Amino acid sequence: MRTRLDKVTVEDIKRSLSHLMETSPIEVYAIVLDILRAPRKVTWRGFTRSMEDIARSAARKSLHDRPLDTRTTEMNIRLDDYTRFTLYHTRCAIRLLDFFVAEDFTKKTGTGWVWYNTRCEVCLPASNCTVVRDGAQENAKHPAIWWVDYWGKIVASVRDSPCERLVDEEPIWASTLHDLAKECPTCHEAAEREFPVFKATLVAEIKRIVDGVRIRFVC
Repeated sequence: MRTRLDKVTVEDIKRSLSHLMETSPIEVYAIVLDILRAPRKVTWRGFTRSMEDIARSAARKSLHDRPLDTRTTEMNIRLDDYTRFTLYHTRCAIRLLDFFVAEDFTKKTGTGWVWYNTRCEVCLPASNCTVVRDGAQENAKHPAIWWVDYWGKIVASVRDSPCERLVDEEPIWASTLHDLAKECPTCHEAAEREFPVFKATLVAEIKRIVDGVRIRFVC
């Protein structure tokens, strides 16, 4: 049986799936690909592109799940679709890791923050094993030990949540601030004041990187 699909029908489908996407993006991804494969009579030229846009939005939304939805084995999703889906997650994680460990990372976020410039004996590292280069001037900076710990946790979390949620919604920073308040009230005050500005820049960069990763569909 061939299903007639026009622009009005597609808009109805999008509205129906929008609520489901908030809680089960991978399920929306699977549903859309099944729709694309189903026999149909299309009267709207933009049908395929619109459906693929929905699937891409669902895949992008799924990056916020941590860890990757474990219910996928219970869903009716083809193995090749799921493979491309997981490869998309992996590619996003790799791109972010490349960005986080690249030498030019601080060129995007700057090095004028308290965690790079503290003179506090409590917060300074015991050794010079971690160094940040300050742009073209190549001035060596040694990040505070609490910042090295925070950033290590962020990098370790990339695989599970390769998107802006790492710094936008994660409780890692809240935990770091809580511990810092007990260890060094002076740096805590400055960090609490500066981090929102730093975060805005970092979130924008993460979104730019992840939005540049494409997921392929074979229907």
